[in-house]
Amino acid sequence: MKKKNISCIIATHNRDKLLKEAIYSVIKQTYSPVEIIISNNIPNKKTRAIIEKISKKSSVPINYIEHRMKGRGAASVNLAASSAKGDYIAFLDDDDLWEKNYLKKISLLILKKKSKIIYTWKDKIQNGKKTSYKQLKENLKMKDFILTNPGCGVSNLVVNRKIFVSLGGFDDYINPSYDKDFLIRAIYYGYKYHVLKDNLVIQLKHTHQLSDINKDILLGMKKFFKKHEWIASPMIRIKFWIKYWKMYVKILTSKKY
Repeated sequence: MKKKNISCIIATHNRDKLLKEAIYSVIKQTYSPVEIIISNNIPNKKTRAIIEKISKKSSVPINYIEHRMKGRGAASVNLAASSAKGDYIAFLDDDDLWEKNYLKKISLLILKKKSKIIYTWKDKIQNGKKTSYKQLKENLKMKDFILTNPGCGVSNLVVNRKIFVSLGGFDDYINPSYDKDFLIRAIYYGYKYHVLKDNLVIQLKHTHQLSDINKDILLGMKKFFKKHEWIASPMIRIKFWIKYWKMYVKILTSKKY
């Protein structure tokens, strides 16, 4: 089997314990990436020491970069992508995991279908229980991503590096909806995505209170909709604003607000 050069990018944000687990899920792949690039937007000695310790025993080269750019995951990923060596980039959030055959099965799909943008199905772990999560369907239209995310995340995306760069990477302005935004833009420019119908990514679902992070999510949600409102039907517009204002009221009435 002809080896596909795949770089793995992990953006991290003050989650050292979870980050270690994510890195090891990459190192233990049955089909190794050519490199792991870890991009940290909170420079600190502790995280750097952890990465250096793992790197010494890793069979996969690990490149660690730090930055103080404003923004979160998208900015970190875009910075790492600019130095990636692989023909393809596989992304992994620092609180998610890959099953050990993830990259192997992705590579087989690339060879079989000459895929440029690939997603897989996911499992989720919530309250200690592992269950099947969102299962992305193929041939969805741009409008299908406006109200909900049907399963196009970051950790289950592998994309041709040149295409990712040509599309401008992820848009950090609309954080955290940049995962949906990327696929909408790809579809708009005529790129086809393929789905590997196998649960190969494990997503950790956090239990958040209605706090500042929810206000950030709400703001990103609004920015995302404003960017793509032109593809929304009148009914979708109505449904979006009902959803938005319901969330807004919940935040205002939260004791944590």
